[in-house]
Amino acid sequence: PLGVPVLMYMALKRFGVARLAKKKNDNAVLHQMLMLLKEEISKTLSAKIAAFVGASAKGSVQTVVQERATMMFNQASGGSASLSFEGFNDFLHRVGITGDYTEEIQQLMFSYDDDANGTLELP
Repeated sequence: PLGVPVLMYMALKRFGVARLAKKKNDNAVLHQMLMLLKEEISKTLSAKIAAFVGASAKGSVQTVVQERATMMFNQASGGSASLSFEGFNDFLHRVGITGDYTEEIQQLMFSYDDDANGTLELP
C-alpha cells in the first residue's frame, strides 16, 4: 500500500509536474494582467474620443453627438467621403490623443467598417 503513493510521488517529481503546473499558473496570471492592461488602454482611448466628441455639448445629446461626429469626420478626412486608418490615426494625434493605440484604432475601424474595405464612410 505504501509503494503506490511513493511511486506516484517519484514519477511526478521525475517529470517535473509541480514545475509545469507553476509555469502554467504564472503564464495564466501574466495573460490575465495583459488582458486587463489591454482593456484599460481601450477604455482610455474610448474615453478620450468620447470626451472630445461630447465637448461643449448643448441641445439633445444624440443630435449634438451626430453633428460633432460628422464635423470630426469631415476634419479627419479632409472633406473626403471616406476616412482611412492612417487619416483617422493622424487626426487623433492632431487633436491631442497621443500614444500607441494602433491596435485599438484598428479594432474601432473594423467594428464600424460596414463594407470591410478598410475605410469609414458617412451614411
